[in-house]
Amino acid sequence: MTATNVRVQMQQRRDTASGWTSANPTLLSGELGYETDTKKLKVGDGSTAWSSLAYVPGFSISAYPLATADIADSAITSAKIVNGTIANADISSAAEIAVSKLANGSARQLLQTDAGGSGVEFTSNVDVPGTLDVTSAATFDNNVTIQGDLTVNGTTTTIDTTTLVVEDKNIEMGAVSTPTDTTADGGGITLKGASDKTLTWVNSTDCWTFNQGLNLTAGTVSAPALVFNGDVNSGLFQPGADSLAIATGGTQRVTVDSSGRLLLGTSSSVGDDNNLQIIGSTADASSATFWRSSSDTGNPSINFVKTRGSVASPSIVSSGDNLGHIRFNGYDGTSHSSRAAEIKAEVDGTPGASDMPGRLVFSTTADGASSPTERLRIDSSGNVGIGVTSPARYPLHVH
Repeated sequence: MTATNVRVQMQQRRDTASGWTSANPTLLSGELGYETDTKKLKVGDGSTAWSSLAYVPGFSISAYPLATADIADSAITSAKIVNGTIANADISSAAEIAVSKLANGSARQLLQTDAGGSGVEFTSNVDVPGTLDVTSAATFDNNVTIQGDLTVNGTTTTIDTTTLVVEDKNIEMGAVSTPTDTTADGGGITLKGASDKTLTWVNSTDCWTFNQGLNLTAGTVSAPALVFNGDVNSGLFQPGADSLAIATGGTQRVTVDSSGRLLLGTSSSVGDDNNLQIIGSTADASSATFWRSSSDTGNPSINFVKTRGSVASPSIVSSGDNLGHIRFNGYDGTSHSSRAAEIKAEVDGTPGASDMPGRLVFSTTADGASSPTERLRIDSSGNVGIGVTSPARYPLHVH
């Protein structure tokens, strides 16, 4: 039998999307319907009207979103993604990247901007439950939530925010592979200003160093502002304006008041102008001990120094100048300034270079009197005068 070739040209039913919707026909089972303006196809089943039929998959991802079950693990290979990268990805709403769905277990070079942009741009919230590896610059225009750890491998990390909130209670710095005091040297915090305000750890001094003042709260005697080794009721505090105090065991022991007086055993001056006041109500509370232990002829000493002029520019003393005195006072019922006796050292002649003649004067206050009277004098020649102020020529002169 001779074969006969028959040329057949088929044309499917076709119309615009609006035309199909208006007519809303029921296609025969297996019959194709084509939308000329949208380029989409529907296949009839013999019973469902056009508007209720689904489009053939593959023409509209938005009409047929892919579910997890539609994509097997590792199903998307490099053949489907250019160089392992989804190019020109514009994420305009919240995006969740499931790391477990990627073959290498990490979101590596997953996104990049379109139009030849460099880096990744997220315009809304991004939730990354695993590891996100972005190999170029990234810009996030909204919140970013990272469920796992965040590792930054660059040389500089810039946080351009008004307030940085860190819930962790411990912040580690200088965490190199093998930390030492040398690697920690110079580490700290720098606050930028007209000049840098720094808190730095210095290895050579083994101390934290501030380049600015440190302003503490005033504190109290039972809770000082500056304490040591966790001893919270012992330390330094400010009892009042222009004053400073030291407390031990919750008791004020040493005070420098606003007049510059050093007070021991009391929190306020007893009423005189002495710069050092040792106050107490027991045998030892108002005592002072000067002790030296050494294998030589040295000894403890109390020095009284008198000059004329000023501290910066002293000048020579004169005959009769009082070089120092020890006073013995008693409370008379109205004042503690009543002097019962005193010992004075005075210049006894004309002083010069390596020449300082001196005398000792002992005075007592008579019964019924309010000030002491000289009773005994030892002059620069070693003469002793009792009842006389000029025991000249006599080792002992009693008047």
